[in-house]
Parts: sequence; structure tokens; C-alpha cells
Amino acid sequence: MDDLTMGPNAGPNADELAALAESMADVLAAECDRRKVHGFIDGKNDLEAQLWARAKELGWFAVGLPDSAGGMGLGLRGLAVLHRELGRQAAPGAFISTLSAAQTLAEFSDAVKFLPRLAEGQVAVCVPATPTEPGKGLTLSGGKVSGGASELLGTPGAGLALVAVQDGGSTAWALIEVDGKAAKLSERKLWDLTRHFCTLECNGVTPALLVKGADAARLGRTLATHMGLAVCFDSIGAADSILNQTMDYMKGRTQFDKIIASFQALKHRVARLKVELELARHASSQALQAVETGTPDCQAIVALSKVTVSEAFAAIAGDCVQLHGGVGHTWEFDCHIFLKRSRLNEALVGQNDKELDWMAERMAEATRAGRSILELPL
Repeated sequence: MDDLTMGPNAGPNADELAALAESMADVLAAECDRRKVHGFIDGKNDLEAQLWARAKELGWFAVGLPDSAGGMGLGLRGLAVLHRELGRQAAPGAFISTLSAAQTLAEFSDAVKFLPRLAEGQVAVCVPATPTEPGKGLTLSGGKVSGGASELLGTPGAGLALVAVQDGGSTAWALIEVDGKAAKLSERKLWDLTRHFCTLECNGVTPALLVKGADAARLGRTLATHMGLAVCFDSIGAADSILNQTMDYMKGRTQFDKIIASFQALKHRVARLKVELELARHASSQALQAVETGTPDCQAIVALSKVTVSEAFAAIAGDCVQLHGGVGHTWEFDCHIFLKRSRLNEALVGQNDKELDWMAERMAEATRAGRSILELPL
């Protein structure tokens, strides 16, 4: 059973979600297959731009946004389906940053005017790779933003950047129109060649949107929550994909005139990885349900799930390299692509050890308030 489209919590859009999932899987399998991903990494095609244009054509950027903003109204569950299928193919592009920024801005009335552009995929957005620990390179003075911010997740061709800025002794959030003059983006190379980190340089830029005070703190944690869900489902799709590839490889590889998939020790290792994947899948579903139902501690549950799922993905991807044997370390196979993606997913949103510390503080607060942070409504 697909826990996103067929389970008891799939909701009234279950049929539409199931059709959407099938359509996305078919499109990505055809247009973002392993040969094209390898070609993109080797600089032989422009898969990232082609995939963005195809997603724009099919309306994927509107999946999670409300009808009033030109969206499909399929909410977080629709976004989860999209991120899972993108992760399954290790699809390149600024999807996590752009879709998470759009979903965050949808919760702030002053940002409504930007949503149609985002719903149509007209513009990509850069965001801090770790919104729970935003850098302090950008300052706000006289209503204008100056300075630099590094480690932004997105693409150097993005038209918008949603960034934290220092406003005196407090942190505000600004939406910057990147014009290539007063606001410029430059690329920073990553080990995960399907993603981009950028540096933003601003010289007296008037923000298109400025959020201060309590709303700024809410925006930062809301962005972290949406990015956390995106990373969870990207990791689930990717881990499932590389594990299935590995099992198929083991069924065709022989050693000592025997199929290696028949070796008991290797069967036990794969079984353990399947268990880790199912536990991670359940953690992601719980986090999604917590946010959908507005559980008081949903942000903490998402943080814990992101840690759990990203670490499970890294463990699965690492073991799949070993289960491929010597060829698992070579450029021609997919193992390195998913292993690098898993390591970046671990680093996104917030460092896992710091996320666990923050989660522990929330758990203590919940306990003092007389509730359990680990119980979700059915």
C-alpha cells in the first residue's frame, strides 16, 4: 500500500493523489532516467533546465499551493508525492528550495502576491540550506539590505532569495529580487552534483518583502518544517530506488558460480536495510500527519523525522556501495550519486545533532505541559 495515496489518512484527494503519483513516476522515469542523470553530471546535457521546463508545463509547482493562489490544492501530501518521485530519480534542480519557499510564503498574507509566479514555475527561489541556523552576513539598514550570505540552497539562476537578515540585534527575513546588479548570485560547487549552493551579494537592495519580530521567528521555523518534510520524502524515494537497484544487481551477479543474492549473509544485510527503509517511511508519514493535523509539536516531530530518515538514507546508500562489490565505487554506477545526495540531505535544514538538541528541548516543554510529543491523533 502507498502510505501517501492509499492509506487511511490519504483524505478526500486519494484518487487524485494516486493518479498524480503514477503520472509523475512515469514522466520522471522517461525524462530523468539514469543515463540522462549521468550525462548531466558529466556535463553532457542540460537535464536540470529541461526537467524544470517539463515540471512547469505539467503544473507541478502548483501541487501544494491553495486554489486561491493558482495551485492544485493538494497540500503537503501532494508535495510529498512530488519530492518522493524526484528523489527516486535523483532529479537535479532547485525543487526543495523553491517548493518549500512557496509553501512557507503561502502562510503569510503579505506574500500572497508572489504566489502566482511560484505556482507557475516562472521563478526559482534560493533559501538558507540551514534555516534553523541562518548566517549573519546580511544586514538591514535604512530599509535596505547589504552584505553577503553563503550556503544558500537553490540555483544561481534563481530570481528570488528568501534570506535571514540582521536588523539591529534581531533577525528578520527578507525576500530579495535577484536582478544580477544590486543583488547577485554566484555558485558554490557541491559534492552532490545534482544540487547547487549559492552565495548572495547585496548592495543596498530594497526587499520585496520584509518580515520582522515574532512573524520572522515563525517564518524561519515554518521554512525549516517544509524543507524538513521535503528532505524526508526525497530521502525515502532515493533510498527505495538505490536499494531496489542493488537487489536487482545482486540477482544477476555471480560469485563462485552462484548468484550472490542467494548468499545468506547478504540476504540478511538486505533484509536489515528493508527494515530501516520501512521505519524511515513510517517516520516520514508521522511527520506529514503531524503537520497536516496541526499537532502542537509538529515542528519538533518533523525535525526528529528528518534526522531519522536522512540518517537511514545515508546508511542504506553506504551499504549499497558495498553490496555492489568493487563496481560500487565506480563512476559508471549510481551508488555514488545517491550516497552524495544522502550526505547532503543529512546536512540540510539543520545539523542533525543540533536538531536533536532542539527536539529534546521541545520534548521537555511538552512534558512540563502534561502532553506527550510522541503521540499523534488517529
